[in-house]
Amino acid sequence: MKKKTAPKRTKTKSRLDMPTFVACDAVSRDPVTNKYSIYGLFDIVYGGEFPMTHKAFAVFAKMQGDKGKYPLVLKVVAPDGERTKLGDFEINFTKTGLAAIEIQVVGLQFPRPGKYKLTMQTGRRSLGNPITIIVKGSSEITKK
Repeated sequence: MKKKTAPKRTKTKSRLDMPTFVACDAVSRDPVTNKYSIYGLFDIVYGGEFPMTHKAFAVFAKMQGDKGKYPLVLKVVAPDGERTKLGDFEINFTKTGLAAIEIQVVGLQFPRPGKYKLTMQTGRRSLGNPITIIVKGSSEITKK
């Protein structure tokens, strides 16, 4: 007769989702209603000469998760796959399970034209869909 063994217990991972993740010119928050307003959503950046430095922009993320604090890392991935960490952050979920974070990105350098991606991670896990930013030279501006 075979001896039955108990199934292995697996450690449950905390739930953490990021349904909204955008790049924009600015974000404001109404102090009375706590509503966020996002200004100047973009996915294309035009530059003159390369390397080009983007003066400043914001990244906004709306998240859902289990109660607690979570470490976050914002990275940019260049067209050649090179990853650069833009910063470490933390998000804190209360009993509602909802939270938002606004990150100011200042002086991000784009070495050449191409498709760049912004990613948000917690630990080794990527959250949501990456933000794609297409960087073009000034000669590629189309006139309407």
